[in-house]
Amino acid sequence: MQKIDGEARGRMIANILTGCAVVLFAVVIYRINDIMHGVLKFLDILSPLIIGLFIALIMRPAMRQIEHLLCKLPPRGKPSKRRLTAYRALSLVIVYLLLLAILIGFFVIIVPQFVISAQSLTETVTGWVSSHRIEIEGFLKEFNITDITGQSSQKMLLQWEDIVRAAMDYLGKVVLSLINMSYNIWGVSMNLVLATVISIYMLFGREKFLAQGKKLCCAFLKPEHVCILSYWLRRAHLIFTGFISGKVIETVVVGVACYIGMLVFRMDYALLISVIVGVTNFIPFIGALMGAVIGIVILLMVNPVSAFWFLIFIVVLQQLDGNVFGPRILGDSLGISSFWVILAIVLGGGLFGVTGMILFIPIFAILYEMISTLVRSRLKARGMPSDTASYDKPGLPADVCAAPDACADAAASSGTKKESPAGAGKNPPAPAGAKKKPTIPDRTKKETKR
Repeated sequence: MQKIDGEARGRMIANILTGCAVVLFAVVIYRINDIMHGVLKFLDILSPLIIGLFIALIMRPAMRQIEHLLCKLPPRGKPSKRRLTAYRALSLVIVYLLLLAILIGFFVIIVPQFVISAQSLTETVTGWVSSHRIEIEGFLKEFNITDITGQSSQKMLLQWEDIVRAAMDYLGKVVLSLINMSYNIWGVSMNLVLATVISIYMLFGREKFLAQGKKLCCAFLKPEHVCILSYWLRRAHLIFTGFISGKVIETVVVGVACYIGMLVFRMDYALLISVIVGVTNFIPFIGALMGAVIGIVILLMVNPVSAFWFLIFIVVLQQLDGNVFGPRILGDSLGISSFWVILAIVLGGGLFGVTGMILFIPIFAILYEMISTLVRSRLKARGMPSDTASYDKPGLPADVCAAPDACADAAASSGTKKESPAGAGKNPPAPAGAKKKPTIPDRTKKETKR
């Protein structure tokens, strides 16, 4: 039986793995709906754990600051282990009491006014359509616009009024149902209770969980792999914590600033529009535009002049957010360009909705940093420059492709002869019969010997 050499065995294994990858990719594409259904079902089961981790990431910076302030209290000196445990428990209680106070204030003060504004907006939109019925009907008749069934513009307008009225009624019912559900959420939602308990355990026993994870990794991985894994886990934690907590603070700042500005300029629906602007601002780039468009549309039905001033105000506010609030709160926590952020929003929104739009941004940031680190290390191993500016010009960088020597080597390796330009590379050989120039003796060695 003929033995297979190492190179042939490697090619055979590569072909088998390629075939398996192609088959697996085809199965995934063919059964993508079932796979996505299973993934969503699995995430739904793990939703208390995911929500608890999300709460812990948000509460961790505030809890760390309170714990740091408690450690400065007398008696001074290095605190004991029992004292640190007491400080940890006290800071945990303070943080969750603050969170509970914020939630109670939100549902008691803001939510009722939000419902009143939504109901008033429903009446305003219905009245606006009824009062401008003649203008809209004239516009439809002028351009001979009919619906897809060929009905007249008048019937189409009546249907439009019914659609708007039904949509606004449904929106009011949805808002009221959400409010009723939020009032009873502590009694009927076990997921939130479990998530809160999980977040408390994560925050209180953080060091113990980290030690257990490190112990598990050291038992099954090599030391260098443990170091690499711990480094990237720390980077992922910093990116996620910085992005989520920073966006929460930025959302509150933008919403409060929008509310104060609209009250100063006496604009209608200040609370409703400010909440919409603040919530949509959580989504980078696209969220600010969404909030501005929704606010302008609402104000156009009430007062077009107020909508114009709101447009100017929201542009100024977004400039302050992009140049003042954002850099001071977030800094460079992501480290990726706007293109990758938009791509993450599109992919995350298409797969998992609004939650995917938010979570895919830090995930893309981590993947981008990992790939960039891998590319830099491989370029460094090959002796090539790692900065992107070296690759802006046509061709390869000068440090890698040192023409004409590299071109001559490439031509020699391909079996073709290529003449190098005059004066380039090494000195050309002297022609036959030419006199050699006298060499200057090197006297430095002799002088050093003396």
